[in-house]
Amino acid sequence: MIKNIIFDFGNVIAKFEPMSIAAHFCEDEKDVSCIIKAVFENWGDIDAGRIEYKDYVEKAKSLVPQRLEATVETLMRDWYKILPPVEGMDEMIRFFKKEGRGIYLLSNAPTYFSQKSKIFEILEIFDGKVFSADIKMSKPNADIFEYLLNKYSLKREECLFIDDLLHNVEGAKACGIEAYHFDGDTKKLKSYILGE
Repeated sequence: MIKNIIFDFGNVIAKFEPMSIAAHFCEDEKDVSCIIKAVFENWGDIDAGRIEYKDYVEKAKSLVPQRLEATVETLMRDWYKILPPVEGMDEMIRFFKKEGRGIYLLSNAPTYFSQKSKIFEILEIFDGKVFSADIKMSKPNADIFEYLLNKYSLKREECLFIDDLLHNVEGAKACGIEAYHFDGDTKKLKSYILGE
């Protein structure tokens, strides 16, 4: 019985697509690939808390021509504001919350995002949230799954974890947590949870 549903954030609750984000902040589309390389290639370092956010911004600025430094700065300040919701996910989360299931977040995300995440109203109804950089752990490693289970006193056999990345799904399964590889189809996911 799935009593608790654990959601990833990026590409599960809201779309996190480096190409779209970079294109939004670049005035010239010819600069997009340069910005992607500088900003997103090592994003895992801020997700895991291996580098402070402000230091990462400075490092990214050093990797672009001087004329693009302001673009990097603006992107790193405002990227979270432009993430579009994944269609149907808010409604589905509210449905299962109303049904009485526990709703949790387990996201590989920088500390900056955990501080700004209130912009996403849906997250306010969650029973618990864990952001990777805050605890210097990250998916797919077992320690972050165990941390979530312990922090909220959850029984692994009563949980379902949802992520768009297969290696994170496999990481959860290795910890004995049922896991679902999300492909963007919320109707299919809802049917799976309901056992239809």
